[in-house]
Amino acid sequence: MEDLPEEKRRRQALTWALALTENTPMALAEQALLERYGCGELSLDQLLGLLERPVHQVLYRSQATTPLRDDQLTDLLEQAAAFNKKHDLTGLLCYGDGRFIQLLEGSQQAVHTLYAKIRRDARHQHVVTLQDASAPLRFFSDWRLAFVRSDPLEMYWLITHLEARHQHLVLPQIPITHPHLLTLLAAFQARAQPSR
Repeated sequence: MEDLPEEKRRRQALTWALALTENTPMALAEQALLERYGCGELSLDQLLGLLERPVHQVLYRSQATTPLRDDQLTDLLEQAAAFNKKHDLTGLLCYGDGRFIQLLEGSQQAVHTLYAKIRRDARHQHVVTLQDASAPLRFFSDWRLAFVRSDPLEMYWLITHLEARHQHLVLPQIPITHPHLLTLLAAFQARAQPSR
């Protein structure tokens, strides 16, 4: 395999990885990493390093104490992205109808330290933890902080589904179309499925 051109080696490695995982569920983040490797964005060593790095995730929802103006939201996002970059955190923040849903991803210590700080933040209240667990991979590995602004109906369906995921709601019935939110829902639905 060493004598083959790089592109052909990548294709063979991808074929091998897909064959190994053919009858197993593959996380969206794993698929995204394989695609990045296949496109040449990651070396094999980088891919393996990302696949082996332990990840911890906290997913929560909360209510803003007062609705945030656009400038306040921009400040919040800039501060959070800078903090996340410094502490190797990634994730998703969804804001709409005066409510937040956020997924934090990184080392357990960094995630819990940030989450403790977030819980004390006066800009929101009624913080409810929806998930606090280890994960195989980051769902938003390319984003220091992906952001989605949701309308009230979309936020209602998102919260309803995330809180009731053990009741096996069917995703196509939920009127959510944003790709980041669909990634979040699919990832947590897959994690909520019972072992067979």
